[in-house]
Amino acid sequence: MNKESGNPGGGRLSRLRHDLVAGAGIWALLTPVSIALAGLVGVAPVVGLVTVPLAIVGYVLFGGSRLMVAGPDAAVAVLAGSTLALVAGSDVPAAQLAATLALLVGVFYLGFSFLKMGWIADLIPYPVLKGLIEGLVWVTILKQVDTLLGLELTLSTGSTLERLLELLRSLQHIHIPTALLGMISLVTLVALKRYAPALPGPFVVLVASTLGVSVLGLHAGPGIAVLGAIDLEGLALPVPVAAFSLDTVTTLAPGALAIVVIGYAKSIGALMYATERSGEDLNLDRELRALGGSNIVAGLGGGYAVAGSLSATALSIQAGGRSQAAGITAAVLSVVVIAFFTPALATLPLTALAAIVITVLLGLSDFGYFARLWSQRRGECLLAIVVLLAVLLFDIVGGLLVGTVLALFALGRHVRSPPCAVVGRTPTGAFVDVAEHSQAREIPGMLIWRQYGPLVFLNARELAGKLKELAAARGDVRVVVIDATAAAGIDTTAANAFLAAARSLGAQGIELWLVNPRERGWLLVVQVTQAANAPLPPKFDSLQEAVDHYERTQSAARGTQPHT
Repeated sequence: MNKESGNPGGGRLSRLRHDLVAGAGIWALLTPVSIALAGLVGVAPVVGLVTVPLAIVGYVLFGGSRLMVAGPDAAVAVLAGSTLALVAGSDVPAAQLAATLALLVGVFYLGFSFLKMGWIADLIPYPVLKGLIEGLVWVTILKQVDTLLGLELTLSTGSTLERLLELLRSLQHIHIPTALLGMISLVTLVALKRYAPALPGPFVVLVASTLGVSVLGLHAGPGIAVLGAIDLEGLALPVPVAAFSLDTVTTLAPGALAIVVIGYAKSIGALMYATERSGEDLNLDRELRALGGSNIVAGLGGGYAVAGSLSATALSIQAGGRSQAAGITAAVLSVVVIAFFTPALATLPLTALAAIVITVLLGLSDFGYFARLWSQRRGECLLAIVVLLAVLLFDIVGGLLVGTVLALFALGRHVRSPPCAVVGRTPTGAFVDVAEHSQAREIPGMLIWRQYGPLVFLNARELAGKLKELAAARGDVRVVVIDATAAAGIDTTAANAFLAAARSLGAQGIELWLVNPRERGWLLVVQVTQAANAPLPPKFDSLQEAVDHYERTQSAARGTQPHT
């Protein structure tokens, strides 16, 4: 018997000790990241600081996973910043607009949870999602390079190419001390991540760079740019009614929906990591509710939109976190810092924050995925590359639009041409695809067609055309059988196309039969056929039954015994 099972009280204390250590690690990781990502959103550093405890507490209150940690996320922050840029120049302060966006995101999450729409992460195909994220990574990294090197770019808007050209023209004006500290911070972060992953690299760089600048006075005069005094008045409390004007909400809603889809897709990665190690059931609708609560609490408290954090979740689990007490510990430490230690952050160099952002974003980059996808499905790889280029050329909103349209086209193409098969019979009596089984033979006079997918408006006419073409090519076909066993469903367009195909084949002396349709689909075929005063097609419960009936009738006509 181990010590924990023999001493329940000692076991609880041991678990609590692990949770406290894990909570300290979560706090050390998320605190500098939250400040850095606040710049991407376009709000004051204090907004990032308060977002951490609000996101964690909201997630716990709404019943999220035992081990997953909600918090600031790079991709969500970039999308939030791009969405808020659409209302730039508004009379409403940026912090209040960011809080409004977080509330909208939370409402979408809760609405999808109520509707049991845990599948929304599948709205964007994975190649499109990877193309979007890869584009986000490099667009945002480019926007951090000037801060990293101490440059002052005159271009605040424009395409990625324009910004790159402006950056190259400005390289001669690099601020050497800033660039040196930025590169040291960047190299340190990369080295710690590779050789000492247990250490919270962002926190180490935050403390070291802040102390170094403060002690050496490197921020004096035209020195290294620093964060400056953190003013708690920068919070969006209370969120004004003006932030909820119809125009504002209408403008922010598409971006909020994009944040939900991409944020939820990324959160699932963290959730799966957590549930694999905790043994919890993967409840996607529950996570929609918890993420909705996390964003609503963050918005009500003046924070920005959040998602499940894979890095914080992994750190917590690796540090021994075993319950939501780890997240609560991180939240308490964050509140203590906000209340008592914000003055110590005044000399935090902006170049170090840029290095933190770049490192976080580099962790999202995965060029190896494109190489793997190219070897697997080149069409999908090209789709991902087009989306990536769209983000680089048109920024995030344009890339998201291109990705969504291309995803819909890809879905339509797949539905229009689903996998199909001409079915034959093997010597053992099995009915299989004749193209995949050399021993399978078609039954003389009978064409059996099987479609693996729904019979809907996108493919109905193509199906009817294929059946007529195949029947004409064989010449001796007396019966065409549609095996609907693997068909997911049917709509009115497909039912009418079925009726038209039956009439066309019937004019050639060919019957059209149906095998094992879904009950609702069959009722629809009956209604459409009766409305047209046409005879109902023969229906069979199985392919074997249809073939037996055909062979009996043919044998009776010839006066011979049927095939057995």
